[in-house]
Amino acid sequence: MKLSFFGWLGNFAIFYIIILAMLGIPVIAMFIVLGLKTLFAWRYWITGGIILSVCILLFVLYRRRKKYKQALHRGSKQLEEILKMAIKSGKDVDISVMGGLVKISCTASQAKNTRNVLPGQTEKIYMLADPNFSEDKKIGEYDSEDDINRASVQS
Repeated sequence: MKLSFFGWLGNFAIFYIIILAMLGIPVIAMFIVLGLKTLFAWRYWITGGIILSVCILLFVLYRRRKKYKQALHRGSKQLEEILKMAIKSGKDVDISVMGGLVKISCTASQAKNTRNVLPGQTEKIYMLADPNFSEDKKIGEYDSEDDINRASVQS
């Protein structure tokens, strides 16, 4: 049986891959076992370090909360101003924040009324009529102020 050069090379490569696997798998298993043994031996110190790191992080955030709050407020005001200018001019706006993680899109057709588009400036929300509400009642026969409000919305 005559083997070609590439057949012989393939068999040679498979032989050495098997040899490397026979040596590599026990070494990897040994590192996993030693890592787990170390993890369990030092678990209290590791847990303490994690708790200490979280406490330090919370302390730093607590100390700098005013700066973070001012920066967030400043950024939201700038964003609101951009949206207001775009809505008033009737142009479309696409704002991408944090590398595209958050995207704000506003088209001119959506922005006919700024009170409906901008946050914190909403109009009164109308509700559907209550199915238990009777339209046969006269104005003086309503049970509560809620019934009167529902009747005014329905008409």
